[in-house]
Amino acid sequence: NILSPHTCSLDDMGEICIGGEIEIYNSTIQKIKEEFHKTKENLNAHKITAIVSSFDPLHRAHERMFRWTIDKADLVVVFLVESFDANGFDFDLKQNYLKKFIQNYLPPDRIFIFPLKDINLFHAHLNPSLESILAKSLGCTKLVVGQN
Repeated sequence: NILSPHTCSLDDMGEICIGGEIEIYNSTIQKIKEEFHKTKENLNAHKITAIVSSFDPLHRAHERMFRWTIDKADLVVVFLVESFDANGFDFDLKQNYLKKFIQNYLPPDRIFIFPLKDINLFHAHLNPSLESILAKSLGCTKLVVGQN
């Protein structure tokens, strides 16, 4: 039902928190970000469109959205997020079928998949502001937000 609001609960884990400067070693996000910048430089991409969706399931409307964004942009970044519902597809399965779909039906050199696994801030599409900050941090010039 598209009229029912999705909710995202943030659990209170207590009074202890981490403060100050921290550095994360072997960050998968950092490695993906570096790979993205290499792809961006290789294509000399100026118009970059970001798509944020869970693709749960992937269907014909998504294909149309991909083709529309590829026509308008040099590079398309797909932020693949977790499913909101508990009965959604497994993240790795979604990532694999999205890769296969892109390889078989779209120009794979112009689409970059940025997996956001185990990051619960984005999976319910509650705050498009966070998604736009994420897209802007990679230098995206347009943002497409999908409900599923």
